[in-house]
Amino acid sequence: MNKKCFSILTWILLGMSVHSFAQTSEAQMISESQSDSTGLPGDDFSLDGALELFQKATSVEQWEQWLNDQNQHVNNLDLNQDGEVDYIKVTDQSLGNDHALVLQVPISESESQDIAVIELSKVNSDSAVIQIIGDEDLYGEEMVIEPSIEYEQEFKKIKGPALESYRIYKRCINVWMWPCVQFIYRPIYQPWVSPYYWHHYPPYWKPWKRHHWHRHWWYCHQQHHYGRYFWKTTHVRCAAVHAHYRGKRVHARSIEARYHHRNGVKQRPNGRNGHHQKEKGDGKNHDGHPKKGGGKGKSQTGKGGKHGKGGH
Repeated sequence: MNKKCFSILTWILLGMSVHSFAQTSEAQMISESQSDSTGLPGDDFSLDGALELFQKATSVEQWEQWLNDQNQHVNNLDLNQDGEVDYIKVTDQSLGNDHALVLQVPISESESQDIAVIELSKVNSDSAVIQIIGDEDLYGEEMVIEPSIEYEQEFKKIKGPALESYRIYKRCINVWMWPCVQFIYRPIYQPWVSPYYWHHYPPYWKPWKRHHWHRHWWYCHQQHHYGRYFWKTTHVRCAAVHAHYRGKRVHARSIEARYHHRNGVKQRPNGRNGHHQKEKGDGKNHDGHPKKGGGKGKSQTGKGGKHGKGGH
């Protein structure tokens, strides 16, 4: 009898511990993410995650499939507010050696919304630069993110041994060896145009219920650690294809009407998710030559941009 009572008591205490841990974890998720929410739909699409998946993909088609994979936790958008996550289609709007890979959501039979665009530019035979730009309708402003590396530069020497001061800078990296970049610049490549549209989606597409914001944030930054090697900037590097895309940008009136009063009112500190800070820049253009009127250590100027709907 005593053994039975002890066993029951043990299971009760174990159940209480599990419940308490679950409550603590949920509370921790909310605490870690709450201050970072903007209330705009861009909260539900990870630009960092989309760029990281592009880095790993071997084709644009595969990248589109991964964007719509629930286990990747990049897409949590529900722009038509039906309670389920929206499908994101990808279209390559090429311009010479430059590419604008547009992420777009069909939100009804008559409306679509761009959410982001990856802009890719070939600098020379073995060099390319890339940025992902989140649409202003979703992020309140054009949100420009790029892969980067840190480097130190000595800026002042003080008399005495080992008393030298250094300043840390960020520099955009060459993405030429990324598998998907190699795929796009093959001679036989045909610009990818997703064949999917409203209510006509691939067999693998299984919509899921939208997660609450704090859970989506936790998946992106605590489970997948998206954004570790990316940087927020204000400088648009692929100017020609950026202008080309802007002329074709698609936005839905219903989204604009729903969120326009919030745009520009509440922005994230130090970038869009707390991991990004504004870059100091290295005073050079992407081709490595000094910028006119600028030297090392100066902030890059020029306005970054994003357009349309697609995802966050």
